[in-house]
Amino acid sequence: MPIQLKPLDVVPDLVKALGRNAKPPVELVGLWGSGKTLIAVQAAKALNAPLLIVTSGRGDAEAIYDDLCTFVGDDKAALFPAWEVLPSDIMNPADDIVAERMNTMKRLAAALERGTPMCVVMPVRSLLQRVPDPKRLTGD
Repeated sequence: MPIQLKPLDVVPDLVKALGRNAKPPVELVGLWGSGKTLIAVQAAKALNAPLLIVTSGRGDAEAIYDDLCTFVGDDKAALFPAWEVLPSDIMNPADDIVAERMNTMKRLAAALERGTPMCVVMPVRSLLQRVPDPKRLTGD
């Protein structure tokens, strides 16, 4: 069950800046730990928008995923892991990673169909890797 926290003081100003398509991009500094995730979640909620957080690696992605589960709940948070093998490697990706990626894509497609914003976190390697066409996954 997600915890409910009072919006942080910086969130209304951030939402206003994001709503104006601020140039140069909005930059928040001085944040650490779960505070970064909390501000991102509160801004996304205020904008009624999905949230994508890209991290440098799987460890950071898993830590932020735990934060997302705390702030928005397991049903609205998703981790999209990267293949742990390179395209040039002979071995196939681990079955659990394949299953986790497929499950996340299925959940994202269902959320999109319902019009429910999701919060997704992924390592940068995952962002750079190909995914199947959603129509091929659903058989449409």
